[in-house]
Amino acid sequence: MKKIFMIVFIVLFAFAIVIAGIGYSVSAPGYSGEPSGNFDGTKFLNGEGYEEKSSRELIKWLLTREPGKWTEKTEADVTFGKKPANRISDSSQVITYVNHSTFLIQSDGINIITDPVYSKRVSPFSFAGPKRMRPPGIKFEDLPELDYVLISHNHYDHLDINTLQRIKEIHDPVFITPLGVNLYLNRKGISKTIHLDWWQEHSVNDSVSISAVEAQHFSSRGMFDRDKTL
Repeated sequence: MKKIFMIVFIVLFAFAIVIAGIGYSVSAPGYSGEPSGNFDGTKFLNGEGYEEKSSRELIKWLLTREPGKWTEKTEADVTFGKKPANRISDSSQVITYVNHSTFLIQSDGINIITDPVYSKRVSPFSFAGPKRMRPPGIKFEDLPELDYVLISHNHYDHLDINTLQRIKEIHDPVFITPLGVNLYLNRKGISKTIHLDWWQEHSVNDSVSISAVEAQHFSSRGMFDRDKTL
């Protein structure tokens, strides 16, 4: 009996070590700037009125939720719209919905894409994790020349590093991120970055500026980086 208990203990301990190692390896580097109204020197804080859920509540939700049925679609099942214009030269705005939180915004000669996700899964692993159920509304090869990429936060369904690296190689745009998220992009070979705190602005030209607005959410990519970036 003691031998069985010892074997079980060793297996569980080894499993925990492996999980912790994976969790550490996929965690993003944290921001290390001066404390502010939404950063205590170690982690970022949400504003008033936000009730953060515990890990226990999250697990309970995952076990008890009743998700609706999804029908997977391939490119053969989808009718794509016309290819976007390369540029919109005047001050009119053309906004094209691509998928999830991905929008192509075109105005005044500037092309901006938000949270681009073109991978099959939103996960640290190519073989596991939430899977795409339909292709993006614009094919990757049909994207116009991109000037700016906006990243809202570092969750996998918003920061798809494989897609960002593809965009960097082809378009070489400026990547605008919340505080600290730029450090992860730098680690992955993307150096042309600008990071913004809540309510900071970046002027693109005389008529276009980008503002970082407050959100009530959390950040993390692994087990040890929760709220370490904005």
